[in-house]
Amino acid sequence: MIIKRFFVERLAYKNEQNNRKNNSENYLSARVIVVSPILESGELYLDKGSQDGIKKGQAVTYHGFLVGVVNGVKENICSFLPINSPRISIPVSLLSSGVSGILKSDLNGLSVEQIPIDQKISAGDKIITNSRWFESRNCCR
Repeated sequence: MIIKRFFVERLAYKNEQNNRKNNSENYLSARVIVVSPILESGELYLDKGSQDGIKKGQAVTYHGFLVGVVNGVKENICSFLPINSPRISIPVSLLSSGVSGILKSDLNGLSVEQIPIDQKISAGDKIITNSRWFESRNCCR
């Protein structure tokens, strides 16, 4: 079981590296250095900041998946809100139909809201975001 887990994690790492090489966007590796003890805040802090090119509103990803959004930047550190924070609203599209909605979180978990009533959706539908949106807008309240 441990070997299989290692293989899966190694494969995910290789895929991430390939995505970075094939993608024109710049990626920066960072470590989580602090987790806010205040549950309502939900902020996490990374060991990269403005001197590394980090800007408010940028996406934070892990293995190619969105995990949060930068909401504060200092010279050597930045804070980000995880996507399950109720302070975040992210425009998304359903992969199968292209229908747009807003990804939000509450006590019940993540959900996509503001989908037209006449659209068919199913539990487990895959959603996508547009990385360009993170560069041009502020998604954190």
